[in-house]
Amino acid sequence: MGNYFLNFIMKKDINKEKFLSYFNNLDEKNFLIKDEKKRKKIFDFYQKNDFPNQKTENWKHTNISQIFKSSYNLNYDIKNIDFEKYLIPNLNANILVFVNGIFQKENSKIISKDLIIENLKEAKKKYLSIFDENFEKTEVSLENNFTALNTLFADDGIFIYVPKNKVIKENIHLIFISDGLKKKAFLSQIRNLIILDENSKAKIISSYTSSKLSKNFTNAVSEIILKSNSDLELNILEDEGNKSFLLNNNKVFQNKNSNFSCNTITINGNLIRNDLSVSFKEEFCKCSLNALYLADKKQHFDNFVFVNHENANCKSEQNYRGIIDEKAIIVFLGKIFVAKNSQQTDAKQLNKNVLLSDFAKVYSKPQLEIYADDVSCAHGSSTGQLDKDLKMR
Repeated sequence: MGNYFLNFIMKKDINKEKFLSYFNNLDEKNFLIKDEKKRKKIFDFYQKNDFPNQKTENWKHTNISQIFKSSYNLNYDIKNIDFEKYLIPNLNANILVFVNGIFQKENSKIISKDLIIENLKEAKKKYLSIFDENFEKTEVSLENNFTALNTLFADDGIFIYVPKNKVIKENIHLIFISDGLKKKAFLSQIRNLIILDENSKAKIISSYTSSKLSKNFTNAVSEIILKSNSDLELNILEDEGNKSFLLNNNKVFQNKNSNFSCNTITINGNLIRNDLSVSFKEEFCKCSLNALYLADKKQHFDNFVFVNHENANCKSEQNYRGIIDEKAIIVFLGKIFVAKNSQQTDAKQLNKNVLLSDFAKVYSKPQLEIYADDVSCAHGSSTGQLDKDLKMR
């Protein structure tokens, strides 16, 4: 018993040290957080906590142990990548390309004159006050050890700022490509900071894709700050390789009368975990969160959604639907929290799944936690198989 317990503890420590070792050769001068007190706070969190596992409440049905079985390389080589195939035909858009977490300026283009886009290092120099006010504002680094690692060692990423009273008519297409060699596994750290100032509007498409042959792990974190009366539509497209892992964490802060809509489409990948958290920091906010996932083989897609109604007169909708075939596994955990003084809350949550195989599995758990009495809240979940006669037709 003693040896087993010791080995179990050592194994967890080894995973922590193993992931820290990947960043030994990075230049500390490039880290986005240089303040020693902040770095110590995040590092202490990392040391005190384990990586999420199936004993972690919000990760019960997702086994991430396979992520730790590989040793990863940090590789920014972009030779022989066909960028054109990742573009959406006939889309009038600003194009921002990333390879293995690094912004590729020469393969990107900005066509909107009112849009401010920089890599995070340049943004910190040019727009210091805006950067410092908003970067790590959501404290996403203290969510789990993956977000802590992302924050500690983030040395590049994208800064998108839509100034006050500006409407960006053209799409903003972010293309995140993970690419490597067949016999090597690669780790990409993606960090984004998206800010819409007062009375502004924009539409963003985030595409996550990777080589079908190589084993890649993408650890992505995006902070989204929506100021008063702003409006953002975010469309997420996830088409990863058959051996790839993607942890995609989006944390959203909404201010008064802002509107946020998010549409996530997941069609391929070995293991994909989406964390989407929305907090209403002031009154009269709205959000619409939708997802479609198509899973087969032994794919594992996990969606965790949290909407924090911490202020009154706000509205949220969640609509997550999927089709699951063969031995695929789907996890949906959606939570709506309504604070004590958040009267006139309107919150709805729905998860529907269709199974095409007797071996496919769905774990669905919609949740409501309500402390106000003048609210309209509803949730529901259904999972079933197609009628056999209908399936034959």
